[in-house]
Amino acid sequence: MQDDVKEVNDIGPNLIVEVHENKLEIELKAATDFNPDYIKKGALKYPNERAFCIFLGDGSNKEKIEKLLSDKDIEVVSRETFKDDGNNWIIGMIKPSKEYLINHAIPQ
Repeated sequence: MQDDVKEVNDIGPNLIVEVHENKLEIELKAATDFNPDYIKKGALKYPNERAFCIFLGDGSNKEKIEKLLSDKDIEVVSRETFKDDGNNWIIGMIKPSKEYLINHAIPQ
């Protein structure tokens, strides 16, 4: 994947990845308190069909996790929970939902 990463940015999407001529814009978010609104903003910051957000956060608060996973503005691409040294974590990828893009997409 190293060759697929074309840009690493502090401003704009954090990563620009090109795989088989498909350009992906990836925002990275980490939240030890698993703030669903903060994580959601990563997917909606640059709303288009190539925008994704990879997140990592505290996986112990089921209510906060469910708030993010059930949000109609985003679509969950993948998620996984895991434990290390007694801490629960969740890692995943989200993107804007089709409905959100219809109403908020940035013209390309």
